Amino acid sequence: MAETSLPSAPALPACSEVFIPGKTVDEKKALAGCLSTRGQVVAVGFFECQDGGVLFQVDASTGAPGGYGFGGKPYRVVTGEAAADKGYKKAYNTCVG
Repeated sequence: MAETSLPSAPALPACSEVFIPGKTVDEKKALAGCLSTRGQVVAVGFFECQDGGVLFQVDASTGAPGGYGFGGKPYRVVTGEAAADKGYKKAYNTCVG
């Protein structure tokens, strides 16, 4: 019997490489998931916005600094929980209307 090798899936980047303070969030990479500092696959929470965009909410447990950002826009770092941050609240309200 012949052995068949399956194509390997591309390696996921570290979350800290996807969500970088002040750098544009690559929506495609962010939606695909990333690896925590322990090497575990992380699916980052996100909201689909009324305008077709995506708002990501990132917890510091992912290995990236905790914060938020829209796909295609700069990533913003927050102190504490993103949901309590005034900037995040404004972004969320803009997203969901």
